[in-house]
Amino acid sequence: MSLKKQVASILLLSSCAIFPFSFSYAEELGLTSADSPKSDVAEGKTNAGVSVEKGGRQVTPPISPKDPSVDLDTIDKDEGKQTNQEGPISIDYVSHFRFGGNHKIDQATMKIPLENKGTPFFQVTDITGDGTGWQLRGKLNEFKNDKGSTIKGAKISMSTGELITRNPSQTSDSSGFSIPKTVVFESGGNFVPLMTAKPDFGSGTWAVKFDDYKKSVIFEAPGKNIEANSTYKSGFVWQLVTVPQMD
Repeated sequence: MSLKKQVASILLLSSCAIFPFSFSYAEELGLTSADSPKSDVAEGKTNAGVSVEKGGRQVTPPISPKDPSVDLDTIDKDEGKQTNQEGPISIDYVSHFRFGGNHKIDQATMKIPLENKGTPFFQVTDITGDGTGWQLRGKLNEFKNDKGSTIKGAKISMSTGELITRNPSQTSDSSGFSIPKTVVFESGGNFVPLMTAKPDFGSGTWAVKFDDYKKSVIFEAPGKNIEANSTYKSGFVWQLVTVPQMD
């Protein structure tokens, strides 16, 4: 029977995260005043100091993609996941991608838009105080059905993500960040950067969101490589790395 009349059932893509860098230590900064000028009055010295520590191991809640100044009030488990990763550098939130519905295999190349209800976004917090920069990158696992068959040539593309933050002084300053115009994740491929903070940038909480997600996040695969009447599942692995490990 021709595949052109058959149906491929729900494509569900979930996300997970790994966190290779999480650390905390204290640093001291000594500040000493200058000597008083020579005069006939009594003179003396006074010392001043301040102890500076990296941010603690608290969990940073997800910010609202609609209003970054407030926390996300509810989290739909079908839409995304708060990771509860402790700081001072952490991935706070990852979105699940759903390409739901039944899709007929009727094209040489199938293109399926995202069907999420909310706004997909990915959030990072850096309160290390180092200013070394970081990179959020992900890789897409193989799409497999219940029989263990994979979809050869499957990929997911993301385009034109918007940078948001709750840091008031840096809301409009995106010059220290790199968000590719289009990111393509090949099924079973290598890690690909999604959001990069250059040195001296990235402190605080930052996120990349996809407002027009039906156009900006697309699943694509050759129709001839998809088995009819099958449900395929896959997942992302997200990794946060600091500048020395970016290359």
